[in-house]
Amino acid sequence: DYFLENLWEALPPDWSQSLEALPHAQLVALTHGTPPDPRHDWPGSLREFFALSQSLALPRHPVSASKTLSKPLTQGLKPKKCHEVAQLSHLVNEIAKRIKKDLTVIDIGSGQGYLSHALAVQYAHRVVSVEGSQHNSEGSKKRYASLLRRHPAKTAGQKD
Repeated sequence: DYFLENLWEALPPDWSQSLEALPHAQLVALTHGTPPDPRHDWPGSLREFFALSQSLALPRHPVSASKTLSKPLTQGLKPKKCHEVAQLSHLVNEIAKRIKKDLTVIDIGSGQGYLSHALAVQYAHRVVSVEGSQHNSEGSKKRYASLLRRHPAKTAGQKD
């Protein structure tokens, strides 16, 4: 979309002028999280945007492949989907621990609810699943009811 919609032109002119003035190596370094050189005369809004984007960035270290789902959560899932749900649910849980607040996770486009179920059952998060497909939503509700029967004590709650 960036090239097709020519999004470079959507940048404020002072931002694009500042970025175009950078040597290629420094521009590439910015994409890897290297802070801008304080000697560059950047607009304050661009510096603020860069600082904010750095503060919101996820860790760039490899995630261990040893994260696993409890047995009931794996039923009906192919190994690849198990791996994806295990990794993402672990990541969401780590971010939630950093926030250190009583929170509700919202899973938008939750599909069959595999991620929502893992967060609710394995990590005891409150989860709201939002899914546009009635078929997927109904399948998710049935699967979650089955999980509740097998894992009632660990479940914090989920709304489908």
